[in-house]
Amino acid sequence: MIYNRLKKKVELRQGLFHSASEGGMYMSKSTLSLLFAVFVVMALLCPFGVEAATPKDTLIMAHVSDIATVDPAKAYDSRSYKIISSIYEGLVEFGYKIDEEGNVVYSHDFKPKLATSWTQSKDGLTWTFKLRKGVRFQDGTPFNAEAVKFSLERAMVMKQGTEWYLTQCLEPEKSIRVIDEYTIEFKLTKPYAPFLNVLAEPVSLVVSPGTVKEHGGVQPEKVNEWMATHACGTGPFILESWSPAREIVLVTNPSYWRSPPKLKKIIFKIIKEASNIVLLLKSGEIDMVLRGLTYKDYADLAKTTGVKLYMKRDWTEVRFSPLQNQIKPFDNKKVRQAINYAIDQKALVDKVCYGFAVPLTSPIPVGQWGHDSSLWPYRYDPAKAKALLAEAGYPNGFSTELGYPEADAERKEVAMVVQGYLKDVGIDAKLEGYSWPTYLDKYWKGGLPMLMAKWAPLAEPDFLVTAMFHTKNQGKGGNVAFYSNPKVDELLEKAALEVSKEKRVKMYQEFQKIVIDEAPWLFLYQPMRLFALRDNVYGFGMPAEEAYNFYTIYKK
Repeated sequence: MIYNRLKKKVELRQGLFHSASEGGMYMSKSTLSLLFAVFVVMALLCPFGVEAATPKDTLIMAHVSDIATVDPAKAYDSRSYKIISSIYEGLVEFGYKIDEEGNVVYSHDFKPKLATSWTQSKDGLTWTFKLRKGVRFQDGTPFNAEAVKFSLERAMVMKQGTEWYLTQCLEPEKSIRVIDEYTIEFKLTKPYAPFLNVLAEPVSLVVSPGTVKEHGGVQPEKVNEWMATHACGTGPFILESWSPAREIVLVTNPSYWRSPPKLKKIIFKIIKEASNIVLLLKSGEIDMVLRGLTYKDYADLAKTTGVKLYMKRDWTEVRFSPLQNQIKPFDNKKVRQAINYAIDQKALVDKVCYGFAVPLTSPIPVGQWGHDSSLWPYRYDPAKAKALLAEAGYPNGFSTELGYPEADAERKEVAMVVQGYLKDVGIDAKLEGYSWPTYLDKYWKGGLPMLMAKWAPLAEPDFLVTAMFHTKNQGKGGNVAFYSNPKVDELLEKAALEVSKEKRVKMYQEFQKIVIDEAPWLFLYQPMRLFALRDNVYGFGMPAEEAYNFYTIYKK
């Protein structure tokens, strides 16, 4: 038994070191045997109950897959936001306070960050921001109004990420005007209620113009490959290194404009096996888990000495399966409705999520203003699902494909459960796991009839529903179901212009009725946001959106 435990420990540690192909170092069998013998001796000298301790000024985190980019103008996934939000900053941020247990509790209100104050004209079109003085980029150049204008126009010109947040109300070279070195004006193309939220999005973070110009500049509708893997912002941490598929290292920015962060280093390790992540967290060799564990893992870790769970219950992240509305048979509304009747959401939540979730009953999730739970018709009813399939011309069902990211244990498990329910009503869904880059490519291009999708939470409903359901955003804009309805487009456009929140809610209620009836998605569930941490990690919190504030984290 001791031998087996040691063997597992050695194999696990080897997985964190350079392999022969990665590090250029060859280890013979005899060398490995010698290393194993050393571990045996260490184990005899040190009891298994003694946990490894990471350095107090270093936070080691684990994730099952790599990020896609560190360029805020290109980023389109929450994995990348985790790193980007510690390197770059924007004009505003979500307000927060520290609770009695040392956790950060966020509000939905905005407070100044690189801006110090702002004013809005009576017609809602002109916003003027006063900027913070004395801030420098990590390359030593000064932050100013020109840098803000450059950064936002760069994103709009590149058209590689979520630039549509900006282009909904701004135009390059027309909308942003530098008044003086520390004053900038935004002249919106239309009144836009969520404008401050736009400025809090990763796409609005400010990059160093000097660094960008030195390394490829800005080319319309093209990625700056250098900036995709290098970074220069004003944030509390600097990107020291990125070894793809292995680890990312951030270090403290010595010239940060606020007091220095309590951590000197953050190591973001990519560990593909969830079971290995759990072992390393339990042993104290990592401090925190960001993604990749199953809900069973979290349920087990909640009972583990030395580990604690951070839970954000009112989390507006959504889990769903886009039904590619332009691929047969999913172009038929009755087929899409049948699939929603075929799935037992409550059983899915209990079986896969161990109760750490609630059923998703609307395109606007619970916890986000505008949600209307009274509209949901899809109670679990396999007989009705079969009847609708027959009405649609598929009395014997059909075959299809259900794709998921192969490294995501949660999505794989959900796909398996969904597959079983679909089989019960005659639909044969073949499961296919893809690497993250391949999955993203198929995701954006509509290359899969069904897939396991998630969308990061947003404080402003417009950002979610316009991305996911407006015709103009089909594909990479976020509408991966390739859904289109002119009435929905009209409602979403009017709601974004309306200043009255009460009137916006009514528009969103009408929007929900249409989308729920047309069922462009298989609606699945809303998870609680869970993080497993060592119990000596404090100062962590989640804002209303998936951008982390590692600045406040410390270890005791």
